[in-house]
Amino acid sequence: MDSNPPEPNFDYEATLADRKYFFNINDTTFIKRTLRRSEWIYTMTGNLVVPSTTIRYRLENEAVCLKFLASTNIPIANLQGIFQDDGAVYLMTKHIDGVSMTHLEPEQKSVVKRELEEYLDKLKSLRSKTPGIPGSTFICPHYRVFEDWKKMSVWRLKENVELGDGEEEFVFCHNDLGQHNVIVDPETLKIKAIIDWEFSGFFPHWFEAPLWEKPGPAHPVGNEGKLREWLVKWCDEVSPEFMFYEDRDEVNENVRSKQHGRRRGLRR
Repeated sequence: MDSNPPEPNFDYEATLADRKYFFNINDTTFIKRTLRRSEWIYTMTGNLVVPSTTIRYRLENEAVCLKFLASTNIPIANLQGIFQDDGAVYLMTKHIDGVSMTHLEPEQKSVVKRELEEYLDKLKSLRSKTPGIPGSTFICPHYRVFEDWKKMSVWRLKENVELGDGEEEFVFCHNDLGQHNVIVDPETLKIKAIIDWEFSGFFPHWFEAPLWEKPGPAHPVGNEGKLREWLVKWCDEVSPEFMFYEDRDEVNENVRSKQHGRRRGLRR
């Protein structure tokens, strides 16, 4: 065994308020993971930013969805693994070399949209009588569902609900299909991968908002009330705080201690 293995080639990395990215590791792998508590960030005013407790379940949901889609012709970043280490959940996928649809010219985007519509039709052809995704316990609604309603959370399918006679089966939805999640070959304009399937699964067809029509992050499209009505009818809310941060009191105490220490440092 080599006692001096080569250092991994981290092309670059980025840290957000709720996750960390490692891009193009050894030209093969992309990783996104949850933050460890020691990595939680502070605002300029000294307030601790506590990541959404849904992020772990969203990564798990994406892993299950990628496994499910691997047998289709939908272009995805193939799953390489998901695991937990030292308090962080890691999702590993194949690195996709290309450019975001966001960075294309309008006429180029029109070309990409035509191919994207073909894949959307394929997703709609995938049907299920049960919402969510086979193999996943939880349903992770998109954050636009919660805007001006309640704190973002995960949900579990109720036991006593089912489709009625004549009701349309659920179709597979990405639910966050913005231009930034479509990776394209800049030369051929062929779609190399559709990424970020954290909110995906089987849902009513009208869950899939045309977010690819405009650049930028997802935005409310006007049917959020309908989405909430469906969610409350079919699912029960689960408290991620109870499931993931059972020792919230201990965390808060550690936070108070750190803030107290910072204040003492400032007084010096």
